[in-house]
Amino acid sequence: MVKSRAVKCILLPTTSGTGSEVTMNAIFGDEEQQVKRGIVSPVFLPDVAIIDPELTISCPARVTAASGVDAFTHAIESYIAIKATPLTKVYSEKAMKLFPSNITRAVHNGNDLDARTGMSWVSSLAGVALANAGVGAVHALAYPLGGKYHIEHGVANALLMPFVFEVIGKTCTEEMMEVATFLQLGDFKSQPSEALKAVVDYMYQLLEDLDLPTSLSELGIEEDSLPMLAEQAAKIDRLLSNTPYKLNEQKILGIYQSVFKGRVGN
Repeated sequence: MVKSRAVKCILLPTTSGTGSEVTMNAIFGDEEQQVKRGIVSPVFLPDVAIIDPELTISCPARVTAASGVDAFTHAIESYIAIKATPLTKVYSEKAMKLFPSNITRAVHNGNDLDARTGMSWVSSLAGVALANAGVGAVHALAYPLGGKYHIEHGVANALLMPFVFEVIGKTCTEEMMEVATFLQLGDFKSQPSEALKAVVDYMYQLLEDLDLPTSLSELGIEEDSLPMLAEQAAKIDRLLSNTPYKLNEQKILGIYQSVFKGRVGN
């Protein structure tokens, strides 16, 4: 662990996604192993974080989409995380409630300051939740894609999220009902099992609405590399152990295979 730093630190985010200005996480690329690795230390927290939505106005649409969905991933993964608490869920919930009404506007009309402000809130609120509750399997499967293929982190998260939640969402029906409500997808109290489908369908639709890739093959990933990706992801226990569904290497490979093909049917 990094134990100290010699200089003061002020952070001003120019995207609305990572929430790094309020987290203790630093991510590094391991070029030898071709994987991303996380280091967590309170030293990485700044002395001051200044969040000005106007600094995000010049952010390109693709980066706005990828970073914005990254923030949503932080919110939903921290909400169902093993380490989640009633307090962290307050931050996750607020971020998810703000996300749907702001992300598409921010992507397709970058000068919309209200949408940019909303996404700045989403990013920072989700960042606080991430810093305290952590994230899970979506991030674990995204890291090898970034490490070997240099796929943008937010793009990898956005693409993987519906496929991962189709599997892990089966163990958190109550949370999926709540998330569906936060996203204004309907009330599923009388049909709890339908909540997961509604949330996953929303995630798939996000890819279309934000012009993001819908399969690994679209990103140029070779099918014969999937076992290697699964092997690497299965080693990221820091994140997998925070997921309310036990994913082994074979199940992870199955998810990658599904993502490679993309969604088939509805």
